[in-house]
Amino acid sequence: MTLHPYPFIVIDTETTGLASDPDARVIELGAVAVDRDGEILAEFSSLVRPDRWGAGTEEALAVNGLSRVLIERAPAPNLVVFAFTSWRVCALPYDRSRVTAYNAPFDRELMGRSGLNIGLEWADWCIRARAYATIGEPLEPIEGQRRVRMQDVFVRLGLPRPEQAHRALADARLAVQLVNHLARVAPNWRSHA
Repeated sequence: MTLHPYPFIVIDTETTGLASDPDARVIELGAVAVDRDGEILAEFSSLVRPDRWGAGTEEALAVNGLSRVLIERAPAPNLVVFAFTSWRVCALPYDRSRVTAYNAPFDRELMGRSGLNIGLEWADWCIRARAYATIGEPLEPIEGQRRVRMQDVFVRLGLPRPEQAHRALADARLAVQLVNHLARVAPNWRSHA
């Protein structure tokens, strides 16, 4: 069953802080190539050595379980872009494969700030925004949280609450599950895309 008008890539990042911190950088990039039927074709994952550390680094590392020592040994952003581009050409050799993310504005900003300019067109839709539109009401963060987490959106859509791994590839896989569910329950949710 065809769920999507075109193949696409779902990206997720782990970072050293929030977008409001000018020193926040991407420290992990995960990506999943998805075909028109919603099937995962290929996956990509890499740690990224940042050029600086954000103020929220220690908190971020505690959440995702990564360490400074591990990240300091990771490839530089230009090498990650080269590896990603090579992967993308093999995974989705289509002329117009697009990229999206659960929180696309955040990921796009932090990737640019981190030197991860992957050279692909970003889709004109964000998975989180479309999920909110499908639910039909704004979602508020649970007390003590800064944002609405992806697993909370799963619950609001009547799906089982997944364990969010706080690792880029695992969270990109969750975003694919979410986008496929949205395509099944609200087939016109992306008709403008």
